[in-house]
Amino acid sequence: MRVLLVDDSPMQQKIAKIYLEKGEGYTVLSAVNGREGVDMAKKEKPDLILLDVEMPEMSGEEALKELKLSELTKDIPVIMCTAAEEEGLEQRLLSIGAASFIKKPHGFSLLKNIVKDLGAKG
Repeated sequence: MRVLLVDDSPMQQKIAKIYLEKGEGYTVLSAVNGREGVDMAKKEKPDLILLDVEMPEMSGEEALKELKLSELTKDIPVIMCTAAEEEGLEQRLLSIGAASFIKKPHGFSLLKNIVKDLGAKG
């Protein structure tokens, strides 16, 4: 399975990449902001996208909206990840089209279960 990881934190990128590639055997593509993530998703068409909410240039929420409006990416499951405590954020993101929502710092067993579940559906 090919997973696109969109996160502006180098540490989050490194940890998730090690876990998903070495631990689970997935191929991980990386982008550091929403704009780059949307462009890469349209070009590479990954099986799943892990998308941080708070990023420079284009927020994860804006990126999610664009991904769900594009014929090229609308059917790719997107897992939104955030440490933000904004009330109503999870429901708003799910209503836009997110497949799932994970609070940071998340346990990798939770991430693994969600990725496997969404990968099985794809």
